Amino acid sequence: MGSGQGSEKIYQLIEEFDNGGYGERLIFENLIKFLPAHTLVEFVDDFKRHYDMNEDEDECYEEPDYHLCMDCQDSYDINRGHVCDVNETQPPGGTSKYFSSLIPEC
Repeated sequence: MGSGQGSEKIYQLIEEFDNGGYGERLIFENLIKFLPAHTLVEFVDDFKRHYDMNEDEDECYEEPDYHLCMDCQDSYDINRGHVCDVNETQPPGGTSKYFSSLIPEC
């Protein structure tokens, strides 16, 4: 682990190379380029573990149980099949399907 004399040298370098506040970022970017890939992967895993971060961002998103049918505008449970009653939900032939097209022009 980076502690003791090794970490002191990095902090010293940051103080010496202030560069108007951009020194830390420049040193950080060069350190990332310098370190081997496996070390960076280990660091990210260790950091996430210590700060209780989700390892897989896809696990954060939960698919809702209900969806909106684009034909009948009714919500339905995705775990069960949904069939629209076309005669009941569709406007008569030759008429508009969308509300916005039913608004008269000024």
